[in-house]
Amino acid sequence: MAAEGGCADAKLKENLTVEEFATAMSMVRQTPEDQATTKAEFMSGDYARLIKETPPGGQGQYARVACDWYVSHISPNPSLGFLVYAGYSGCGVNMYAIDAGRQPPSLDAGHPTDEVATKAGEAAVTYLCPQYAGIVTSVVDDPVESLDDCSLTLGTDEGTIEVTEGTQDCKEASKIITSGYEKILDDGGKTTVLETNDVTEWLCSYANTTSSVLPDYDLKCETPMGDKQIEWTAN
Repeated sequence: MAAEGGCADAKLKENLTVEEFATAMSMVRQTPEDQATTKAEFMSGDYARLIKETPPGGQGQYARVACDWYVSHISPNPSLGFLVYAGYSGCGVNMYAIDAGRQPPSLDAGHPTDEVATKAGEAAVTYLCPQYAGIVTSVVDDPVESLDDCSLTLGTDEGTIEVTEGTQDCKEASKIITSGYEKILDDGGKTTVLETNDVTEWLCSYANTTSSVLPDYDLKCETPMGDKQIEWTAN
């Protein structure tokens, strides 16, 4: 794919081991103590389980398909392990749903109009966790909820929230956007993830103002598969 050169995981020939993956995830922490804690967290639990169950070569195959999506939505130069992390986060959503006896969310139609994102979602269950593909049905016809007069102040800036994919009421959308905003401030960057039980539920980022086409929002949070998107725009 065109963006493959910017994704370290796309060059993988063999899967990262649990220890290699855990080490890569720990490198974003600032202190040796935090690095050790993060590595220990990833050495066991659901991510370790998913890595051990991944078919041979699956990580690189997934990354080569999903690289364009990640570069466009999350980071232009993801370090080793981070694209794979996004894919396993999507797998985790399916894994929990299936383990609980529920149908997992659709991964074949998360972005009805975004072919790149759709392929990324399909690639996660195809190459990383085919055992958790489940019964997938289309969500193309799910209505986008209109949030009339859903306003939210972030810092000193007043703005408006819009749900552009999936459904979300104003209260919940405001909570997610606020959490993303506060965590970005804490992290000191422009992107962040919101997790529950070590599974990524939302990817939040400021608008990429260096792009040739300026986005019409200032802050966006979306699920790893893109089936839900919330945007906040300053007035």
